[in-house]
Parts: sequence; structure tokens; C-alpha cells
Amino acid sequence: MKKIYILTLLSVSVLFSCKKSSPAASHITCTIDGTAKTFNGGVTATRTVDNGITTISISGINAADNQSSFTISVDNRPGGVTIYPGTFSDSTVDFGITGLYTTSQYFLAGRQVKQDADIDGVIIANHMKLEITVLDNTSIKGTFSGDFFNSTDMSSKKTITNGDFYAKFQ
Repeated sequence: MKKIYILTLLSVSVLFSCKKSSPAASHITCTIDGTAKTFNGGVTATRTVDNGITTISISGINAADNQSSFTISVDNRPGGVTIYPGTFSDSTVDFGITGLYTTSQYFLAGRQVKQDADIDGVIIANHMKLEITVLDNTSIKGTFSGDFFNSTDMSSKKTITNGDFYAKFQ
């Protein structure tokens, strides 16, 4: 009887000592050319399906300046393979990834930028990389990095490191 009482007491104390984790706040954070940036205004994730092509996008604005924004997206074009948690790059064959950093200019990264760079002979030192660590029916979470190039001048770029995101699907 004493053994059951001690085991019950121990079980109850373990249950009450566990911290309940609160859900993470939606955000996109990263370091742009060495400066930390946060895009936590209106952060949303969307999933659209059109003719068998699924696109997942995560977007947010910088609430501090209301002028800059960040969008990350992945699609299953051309492969049609289901998007899953994993690591994708701008040279991944079955998936397309895109990053867009908007200030007074547009800076892009991803598969199309890589293809344009290859044609123009531009060397990309830090290819765009997207890692999805959590993907379910309600949310998406992951990391990203890469060189983002000015949409009109590939000689101008922003280096993005330490990218992190979490968003709930609408």
C-alpha cells in the first residue's frame, strides 16, 4: 500500500511540475546583411491547390516600419510531389522555393533567380535554403537563408542568415 501511495504521489507531482508550453507567436525573423529584422505584423500562412500544384506561402510585414515585408513560398511544381517537412534549395528538382524581401526595392531568391544567375554568369555564394521542420493542417515552422538579389540589378544583393518562421494557416 505504501508503494502505491508513493508511486501515485510521484506521478501527480511529475504531472504538476511539467510546464505547459504556450503556442508560438507567428513571426518571420532573420538577419539581413548583419542586421536583425523581425516581420511580425500580419504574419499568415496560406496553402493553395490549383490543378494539382500546391503552393504554401508565409508572409509578414515589419510592424516597426510598416514598409518592409518578407514572403517565403514553396510549391510542388513541376514534380507534383506532396510538400513535406524537409530541406529544399533553389536547385531542388521537384519543388520550387522563392523568397521575397521588400523594402523600397524588391530582393528575390529561389529557383528562378538561380536560373537567371546561371544564364547571366552571376555567382550565387549563398544559395537559398528552406527547411520546413513542422508542417501540419494548422501551422508551418522552419528556417531559411540565402542571397537575395535586386529584381532589376543582379549586382545588388542582400545576404539573409538566421531566418526563422512560424505561422498558422488561414
